[in-house]
Amino acid sequence: MSELPKGHDNKRKFDQLPTARAIIYSIVSDEGVKSRIEYKVGQSVSVYAPKKGRRGVDDDDLWYGIIECFRIDNRPKALEPFWVKIRWYWSKDVQDPTFKTASQSDFRFLSMGTNELLLSDLTQWLEAAVLAETIKVIKFDEKSGFQKPWV
Repeated sequence: MSELPKGHDNKRKFDQLPTARAIIYSIVSDEGVKSRIEYKVGQSVSVYAPKKGRRGVDDDDLWYGIIECFRIDNRPKALEPFWVKIRWYWSKDVQDPTFKTASQSDFRFLSMGTNELLLSDLTQWLEAAVLAETIKVIKFDEKSGFQKPWV
C-alpha cells in the first residue's frame, strides 16, 4: 500500500501538512440530520470499506483500526480537509492474501475467535470521511490472562 493518500504524490509536501490530536467531523445523514463526532488519536474506530470499482464507501462492510495521526489540508484545492492514518486490526474474516499467508505460520491466527481482533503493523492514510464510529476494544494480555479496555 502507498504511504501517501490518494491525490498526494509528494511525500515531503504531505508531511508538511499540520497534524492534529483530534478532529470534530460533521456528518449529515440521508434524513438531513446533522451530527458532530469527535475522533482522537489512539481511539479504535470502525471504517467504511471502499466500494470495489466505484467511488464512495460500502455501508455494509466495516473494517477496524486505531487512529494514529491526523493531517489537516486546508489548501484551496485540497481533495479532503482531513486525512487520518489508521493502523489496521486483523480479524478472522479478513480475506487479504497477506493475512492468509501470515495466518498459516502464526498460531495466534489459528486460534482467533469470531469477535477477536489483532493489531497489525499495517497502516494506511485515508480521508476522514470513511470513519464510521468509535468502538471499544478490550485488550487481552495472553501471558497474564488479564483484560483491560484499550484506550
